[in-house]
Amino acid sequence: MWLGGSAKRLALAVLLAGVPALGCVSAAKQSSPPPVAPPHAAADEGSRVEKVREELQLAPWDLAFSAIRGTGVATETVTARNLTNEPVTVRALPVLGDGAPPFELRNPPKLPAIVPPKGQLSVEVTFAPPASAPLGVHRALLRFQTGPTPEDGPGTDLSALATLGRAGDHEPTLAEVVEALGYAVDVRSARAAGPTVAPANDGGSRPEGDEVPVQLFTRVAPSVVALNPVARFSGDGPRPFGPYTIKPAGVAPQTLATLAEGQHQTLNPDLEAGGNASFDPGDTVFGLWVRSGKRTIYTEDRRNSGADKRAVRVFSLHARGGAPIPNAYLVAFRDTGDDAFQDYVFVLWNVKPVASADAPVTAPAPRSQ
Repeated sequence: MWLGGSAKRLALAVLLAGVPALGCVSAAKQSSPPPVAPPHAAADEGSRVEKVREELQLAPWDLAFSAIRGTGVATETVTARNLTNEPVTVRALPVLGDGAPPFELRNPPKLPAIVPPKGQLSVEVTFAPPASAPLGVHRALLRFQTGPTPEDGPGTDLSALATLGRAGDHEPTLAEVVEALGYAVDVRSARAAGPTVAPANDGGSRPEGDEVPVQLFTRVAPSVVALNPVARFSGDGPRPFGPYTIKPAGVAPQTLATLAEGQHQTLNPDLEAGGNASFDPGDTVFGLWVRSGKRTIYTEDRRNSGADKRAVRVFSLHARGGAPIPNAYLVAFRDTGDDAFQDYVFVLWNVKPVASADAPVTAPAPRSQ
């Protein structure tokens, strides 16, 4: 499966581990639909039913952008499908909210626009933060207005990250990255509380927030495991990544894909041609790795070089409303000695944690809502 940079979003194809289908996904730059679930797949069921009953169904319901402040422009597409047997009139396409100014419609259709029965209307949305725009997350709502007021009709949530576009202290935080992607994951610093008694594979620090002491995994359902890069804020250059299994003589890495050169300060980074977003580990226990220059970073602390071996943090995944997404984890790598942990960020689907190569452990308990 080639995952190049020509297309712009993860398409909903196969949902892992019983995650319910909602019919939309957040934006990403992938061409073929890997077997993944959307960020908000565990959203409130009442909200889901209300949206489905709209005359127009939007795909996606959430878009995530990133662009460099003052110079960058990101473009995504929203499609409204007419679910009825009657024509539906779109009277206006307002972009609403305090964070609306950096978002614009590119070549908007002439309004009012008639969407024929079972037909569709597509709209391109751009995010172009000016040099004066605040850094960080910007939010707005694109409304497909079908009635007399801006509250009539379905809307797509727009979330975007305005960055400086250069590595170092001015990169966005992991918390901003997660917020822009639309996950409700608490990524408080695992160092804040200091060292404590912890499992041997936890690197000697107590997990904080939604972090879990996980360094190895095994699959849940007898199908593929998806590993999707959702953010990269690192130095430039190609970065191969993939899973590894543990053998008596060491590790056996498998290269799934390579993060493309030039895609080093962005959400949803492009991959080089020939890459994969999924793999079949069978019933073996595996870890994850990323290669940065001559250094390979492993999810297992003990395999990392340097004095500070804790180079990866793992978090249980939660939808925007806080509902847990089953068998899914946010895996955050750091490439340098700082505590940013947003150099390479992945979402891993259809897995459960294990304590070692031959000792499964219980998955983390649900957090209080």
